[in-house]
Amino acid sequence: MYLESDARLLLPVCFALVMALALGALLLLYRKSRRKELLWFAGQLVFLCGAFIFFYRCVQNLPDSAEMHYFYTETQSLTIAMAGICWAVSMGLMVVGIVRLLRRP
Repeated sequence: MYLESDARLLLPVCFALVMALALGALLLLYRKSRRKELLWFAGQLVFLCGAFIFFYRCVQNLPDSAEMHYFYTETQSLTIAMAGICWAVSMGLMVVGIVRLLRRP
């Protein structure tokens, strides 16, 4: 995918900033409450980072030539599928964390 030159740097930097803020908030909450249910959200952040890495790989990858078009789409499809799988696992971990937090007073 073609992006502006600033977007290639801004996208990962902003994602890293948001992940750092989320991890910081998660660590503060865990330190304050010591609830092990919050660890599910740490797993969510790990898989969310994996989804971003696959997505960003897909965005960075450009076709080399017209002959490579078919291999390009196959590679892109696989990369998008991996990003989707990581994202789905991430959302599953988030739901488990929410359910476990709501169960225990």
